[in-house]
Amino acid sequence: MGQFKNQIRLRQITKPVHDPITEQEAWDHLRVPLIASGSPAVSAPTDRALIKRLITAATEMLDGPKGTLRRCLLNQEYEAVFQGFPVGRVLTIPFGGVHDIVSVQYYDGAGVLQTLQPTKTWPDTQTEPASLALRDGEAWPDTKPEINTVGVRFISGFGMSREDVPQRIRQAVLLILADLYENRDAQHTGQAYQVNKTVEALVADYAFHGGLQ
Repeated sequence: MGQFKNQIRLRQITKPVHDPITEQEAWDHLRVPLIASGSPAVSAPTDRALIKRLITAATEMLDGPKGTLRRCLLNQEYEAVFQGFPVGRVLTIPFGGVHDIVSVQYYDGAGVLQTLQPTKTWPDTQTEPASLALRDGEAWPDTKPEINTVGVRFISGFGMSREDVPQRIRQAVLLILADLYENRDAQHTGQAYQVNKTVEALVADYAFHGGLQ
């Protein structure tokens, strides 16, 4: 009970303030030459813009609901939208790294948006997946008989700072970045993409396996 297979969507509310690795870390890892330009002179690679885009792409391969880890690296707010409250007494959030449940809102039988009082539930963010359980004597309120009637907002991530992200994950981002940088052109016909086994080993302990199906 409390599971909503094929009836949940996740919506990003706030984005992280920066990437999990710095441009300088990326440049050092890629061993790209730096050229001084501008006034005052700034040393940067000639393809700085490309590398910045690839940092974002490498991060997205691991981060968020579409990333392989199924969790956020840096703190982000998301909303899990359900078709209704569960039949049972536990509402499960199908996402990793949830450490704060911000709010629960729902459309009541009259279609009016309401906020569920926090005193009605026990939040559990110490285990994965995170969940909300009804307290004794409480019941889920009635909702409008339509889709997307319940929204649970939460924070997922290792923290606000790059240093909060485990070094193994940050190293994996660098390895993915290097792969993308060295293979910028389309692959030839018949050439299969090779998954970086080192990346898989680095992040294996951090992957959340209870996500959307």
